[in-house]
Amino acid sequence: MISPARLLIILFLISTSLYADDSNQYVSPVWKNLMHYQRGLLGITSDVDDPVFFVAKDGKSNPTSEYAANILKINARDMDYICKYPARFKYLNQSLNLNIDQNLLKKCERYQIFLVDHFPKTVNLVFSSYYLESPASAFGHTFLRFSKNDYLGNDKQSELLDVGINYGAGNTSKNPLVYTVYGIIGGFQGSFSSIPYFYKIREYNDYESRDLWSYQLNLTDTQKEKLLDHIWELGGTWYYYYFFTGNCSQKIMSLLDGVNPEWKFLDRLPKYIVPAETVKILYEVPGLVSKISFRPSKRRIFQETYKQLTKEEKTIFKHLVENDDWTGVNNSTLSEASKAKILDVTIEYTDYKFSKEVLYEQGPKYEWKKKVLLARSEVKDAGSNLNVETPFNEEPQLAHPSRKIKVLLEKAEHVKDLSLRLSHRFALHDFTDPVPGSPKLSSINFFKTDFEITKNSFKLDSFTPVEVASFNPWGSYFYPMSLYGIIDYSKDKLNLCDDCRIFKGSVASGPSWSFLNDSFIPFIFVSTDLMYATSFNKNLEVNAGVMAGSIIRIYDYFSTFIRYKKAYAIFNKKQNYLAEVTAQFHHTKHIDSSIEASSSDKRKQLMVGFNFFY
Repeated sequence: MISPARLLIILFLISTSLYADDSNQYVSPVWKNLMHYQRGLLGITSDVDDPVFFVAKDGKSNPTSEYAANILKINARDMDYICKYPARFKYLNQSLNLNIDQNLLKKCERYQIFLVDHFPKTVNLVFSSYYLESPASAFGHTFLRFSKNDYLGNDKQSELLDVGINYGAGNTSKNPLVYTVYGIIGGFQGSFSSIPYFYKIREYNDYESRDLWSYQLNLTDTQKEKLLDHIWELGGTWYYYYFFTGNCSQKIMSLLDGVNPEWKFLDRLPKYIVPAETVKILYEVPGLVSKISFRPSKRRIFQETYKQLTKEEKTIFKHLVENDDWTGVNNSTLSEASKAKILDVTIEYTDYKFSKEVLYEQGPKYEWKKKVLLARSEVKDAGSNLNVETPFNEEPQLAHPSRKIKVLLEKAEHVKDLSLRLSHRFALHDFTDPVPGSPKLSSINFFKTDFEITKNSFKLDSFTPVEVASFNPWGSYFYPMSLYGIIDYSKDKLNLCDDCRIFKGSVASGPSWSFLNDSFIPFIFVSTDLMYATSFNKNLEVNAGVMAGSIIRIYDYFSTFIRYKKAYAIFNKKQNYLAEVTAQFHHTKHIDSSIEASSSDKRKQLMVGFNFFY
């Protein structure tokens, strides 16, 4: 045990260190990361909101007081404390030379079981691709995967034995609007959880059809132990969950900062964190990422394997799944190889389309799958290797930064002088932005603000809290609807009122098609706008019509989005149209040049300039 005199000296030095040097405000970088301290508008505070996490009463906002209180607990050999906070115990014991036997941790039964169950051969950061149907996952999701089976190599089946470390919100509402609002204002409690990795595969790969990208981290055994100790300490605590500042990625990166304070991941990232940005930041530490692996979603597996069927095989497949017609499969002239391919693709189709029935092993589609499996067992051919190739161009770390500043010069019809357009977008991706690493069939814009600057004025042109589009091209047997939606406040573009500003909510849906590997994507939607302006009759207007257009891409160098909308204002009893073209030439993933043109009943305009991604 440390002597009382030495203990008093240590506590005195701690209490005076803050006044001697402002760099010691957190006591040390390691202590800052272990306790999740950050400097905010009201001073230093911990991200952890659960008061049980702190030993001192003012520990959430006073690093020095918390530091001293922890030392006293260790010096008293408080076993409840030592078993609950092994990371703090090890750090303080070693850094202050307290000379307390570290073997005391062997008496902590639950902690030792946790180490045995979780100590990994490899640690992976997993990125789950974008999912627009859930507000919390529109930007993607990150979590950790612990594998104890590295000797099995890239065998996807061995991953089912892994453990996932996840941070998520305790959702108390199924209402999407309430869920979004609560997520923005911190209305949910978030916490870490340890779950079998196959549950995450089931949730993301199977139910939500999201691809999984795993980034294997080059960690030493000592670093792995630090990571586990940190997770153990946080396992029973909670935070207020915030979509943009206290989300899954922010918490996962705070875990990694606890492994090595020199990495400073949270310091490298902006205050508002998008999950894909955390993947990129891993590469700022040389040698940290040792390998990338890809696990395709059930949907991608079916689509890719279906493409490998011949025209005749696709016809037989269609009759089989739609009409339970086995005539083609049982045809004696059909080769064993073709039978194997058709039945293999049928199994993939069933797993994708009816994943829940298959999982719970009940229902007609589960019985149908058993029938298909029995037929497949009777085919002697082992089957061709219907592998899904890794789409290297979609690796998330290749994506452009999510925030964008747009600077354009505008020439408008009947206006003599040029004006300047200045725009900022918080996140994430437009159809015309650089494609590598980004969701090429989705457009996700959050908190986009546009200003118009002339010689005599600086005006807000539009504010768009959210604009999303999800294209699901017809093909690969399915015929889903594509979706578009926007909420914004902007100047009238359709000549429905005189220089008024309109609150608008718009939705559109219809088919889209994809050609030349998503280089040409035409679409045609039915659209409806619900608009509010004080100059409207009864302040409301409903604008219904048709919207058609296309996305055109030339490799990774050029993208354009063309849209034409013809509609009828029901209350105003007036037809209107809006044609827009946006083209971007991609120079780097940080800079591209842009040409935009639009035409409507009200005016025509042309804009040229640059986009800056950061």
